[in-house]
Amino acid sequence: MQSFLSIFALVLTTLLAVMLYSWVGRVTDHGYYVDTVQEIRAVNIDFFDYLATLPFDARTVNENDTTYVTPTLASELTSPGAFGGGCTPFVNCVDLDDFHGKTIQRSTSWFDLETRIEVVYVSINDPKVAPGTQTFAKEVRLFSTSPYLTEVSPNLTEVRMARVYTYYHKQSPP
Repeated sequence: MQSFLSIFALVLTTLLAVMLYSWVGRVTDHGYYVDTVQEIRAVNIDFFDYLATLPFDARTVNENDTTYVTPTLASELTSPGAFGGGCTPFVNCVDLDDFHGKTIQRSTSWFDLETRIEVVYVSINDPKVAPGTQTFAKEVRLFSTSPYLTEVSPNLTEVRMARVYTYYHKQSPP
């Protein structure tokens, strides 16, 4: 009987050790997951801040002397079909919509990141609505992936973020 109790105690101790090891592993993996997502968000926020330094639209800048001009009608802005011109990000993309359809590669201190960019006009009154025509509001959507992200969390394949940029304009008198 004593041998049986000793074996039972050994099995129980082993089970508890395996459960503890599994729990510690899950907590550690969750910590890596949170750190990874926070790092991706930080890199994307830096990119959003960079975009905020660019003109809202190519038609809001006078190309000859880089002074700002003020369109009064949304229809004077770049049409959605002309988004994503033939520029290279961080080299010669001159306004927000030039980044549409581009994929950029960036590196953090511990993993590489690939981000696909979409730019769409949205309703200035309700940014959840994309009217498909020019408005004085553009939403930039980022879809970021990394092999490290899927390694840490197989269920999460990308981190999505969006920011709406608006353009102040003078209303035409009725």
